[in-house]
Amino acid sequence: MPPRKAKIPASKPAPGRAAHPDWFFPFLLCVVVVAAYANSLSLGLAMDSAALVEDPRLHAFTLANVERILHEPYWWGNTRAGLYRPVTTLSLLFNYTILGNGTAGAGYHFINLVLHAVNVCLVFRLALLLVPAEWPAFFTAALWAVHPAAVESVTNVAGRGDLLATMALVGALVWYARRTRAPDSHPAVTIAVLLALALCGVFSKESGAGLAGLLLLWDLSYRPRQGVADWLRRWPAYATALASAAVFFWVRRNQPPMFVPVVDNAEISADFWTARLTAVKVIGRYLRLLIFPLQLSSDYSYNQVHLASWGDLEAWLSLVVIVALLAAAIWRRRRDSLMFFAAGFFGITLLPSSNLLTIIGSIMAERFLYLPSIGFGIALAALIHRAGQRFGNERAAFAASALLMLAFGVRTFARNEDWRDELSLWSSDVAAAPDSFKVRKGLGSALFFADQDRNLDAALREFETSWRIVSDLPLPDQPANVMTDLGTCYRIKGDRAGGSKTAEGRAWYEKAAAILERAREVDRLTDRTLLAAERARGAPLPKVLGIPDLYQNLGNVYLNLGRTEEALEACRYGQLIEPHNPVFYVAIAAVEMARGNRDGAALALLEQTLVGSAKSGTEAQLRGLYSAFPDGGCAFTDTGNGWKLNTGCPRVQRDVCAAYLELAKIMVAGRQPAEALRQKQAASLDGCPMAAFDAVVPK
Repeated sequence: MPPRKAKIPASKPAPGRAAHPDWFFPFLLCVVVVAAYANSLSLGLAMDSAALVEDPRLHAFTLANVERILHEPYWWGNTRAGLYRPVTTLSLLFNYTILGNGTAGAGYHFINLVLHAVNVCLVFRLALLLVPAEWPAFFTAALWAVHPAAVESVTNVAGRGDLLATMALVGALVWYARRTRAPDSHPAVTIAVLLALALCGVFSKESGAGLAGLLLLWDLSYRPRQGVADWLRRWPAYATALASAAVFFWVRRNQPPMFVPVVDNAEISADFWTARLTAVKVIGRYLRLLIFPLQLSSDYSYNQVHLASWGDLEAWLSLVVIVALLAAAIWRRRRDSLMFFAAGFFGITLLPSSNLLTIIGSIMAERFLYLPSIGFGIALAALIHRAGQRFGNERAAFAASALLMLAFGVRTFARNEDWRDELSLWSSDVAAAPDSFKVRKGLGSALFFADQDRNLDAALREFETSWRIVSDLPLPDQPANVMTDLGTCYRIKGDRAGGSKTAEGRAWYEKAAAILERAREVDRLTDRTLLAAERARGAPLPKVLGIPDLYQNLGNVYLNLGRTEEALEACRYGQLIEPHNPVFYVAIAAVEMARGNRDGAALALLEQTLVGSAKSGTEAQLRGLYSAFPDGGCAFTDTGNGWKLNTGCPRVQRDVCAAYLELAKIMVAGRQPAEALRQKQAASLDGCPMAAFDAVVPK
């Protein structure tokens, strides 16, 4: 007896209702999307979005930059994030150069809005395969389109990866589902399209690797009683989905591994079961957030989500709810394929970011709900529609869906405004996540840069709150950037209190020195950890990792306290991190002058000139220094259009060669051998003897 074929839901309108034109519902959905997100087009670039568009790989459309995007990590200059998303970065390159958006936010927000609208239309096409009428399918897509949890992926330009991965996954699923409804006369085309979409998905964001699970879910939901032969005919599609994931992991095999700080995800420090119970608790919060999206935050880092304990009622309640929902969906699979599919879609797409399989770089984030919430939208729209059918009042169901869509849309529109700039975002988020150290730090930074003169005390309070949240962690897990911000505020308070000339000023400086020294300890430990990890995997040694502001402020504080040797050491270490930053050369010159070492001050300013970072006033300062040297009278010549350094002067020639040598040493110590070689080559062109350089710069 041949196996009975499962009935696949029809996508035709309900009997007795006229079909709408094919364009009607997609157009209506686009109107809904624009209405909910129109104000996002006027927003700036907040939080991670600003960091993304500062990526120098985006600033010119060249083959070299494309190659760098294809070979380097997603976050430029950050080898610790462990992310590789070249399709997403290429889309930002398109914005920056082809569209000419540069650092203006409107163009990026427009592309995000278009991508979200495309995704909404794809969800509508998917819903038409699941429900028997157009309006329920419309509300399925519309409720998902305007759900406030999606704002972090749509309004935040850094959410581009979520949009692209979702477009690829849902597009591939719709393509596969439609092709399996009838005998496939072009199987090669089916596989080619699946492969292209699958590769686009995985190289946009890691969540794109879940396509095979979605294909299996579709077959289990709507083709459950096919025979072995039918399952075997589908193996090319599964193989294609799995192959795309394999290609992704093979291509990124040489990328640096992910480093997960405890302050980003405390589960990394917990035992296996504690971490998983905490992950279950977070899933419970996700479900609550989908139902009641009132308080939203762009960050939930340490210590907003506490690690679960065996007596954690919230964790156990979450587990009970999750198990009950899964059990109900599985038990009713044959009678209610729609709910089984909705639950499966939510679970499969959330699993990669759930921290259940492996610990990722964040303990909780609303952007992780962008794709899974499609399953929620399917279930929510179906429940409302069924309630209307059961009570014989479909108009009431229509009205309820419309009102809920309106409520979600209003909340989304309001949430968009929070992303206008850093200050508005963190000010809003602190109400939703008051125990997140990063939210407190973000608000402090936003207040500081908005108006340092007026907001210093308010910023200081936020930095101190952020520090209190993390201060009990073991030293290696404490974030050095929080301590740096706090120390900077203490240093400014000292300046305003009269500096080292007053007892109050010195007290502030002592507080600044203490917290900055602690930050330095963590900062250098982090660099050593990264260096050891890169050596262990046989990778080229990375340049010295550190926070330049930390050493700039520490040097300043030490100088004000009269601790000149320590000030010099702090500034020299800052040079290793950013050897082209003029701040450190100016600071070293100031420290050397305080020590009475005019030769050292002149050498520092010459180094600043040679690395091409000299500022106005450097030449005048150098002239003043050389005029005091017995053999410095020939150091500058008057060209008629101004003074020029005379490299023919013996004293200048000697100092220039010494400056080149010092720069070469800095580059070597900073683990930048190519830069060291450039200094050596420049010194050779200026006639410097090479013996000393040969001993410093590796060949």
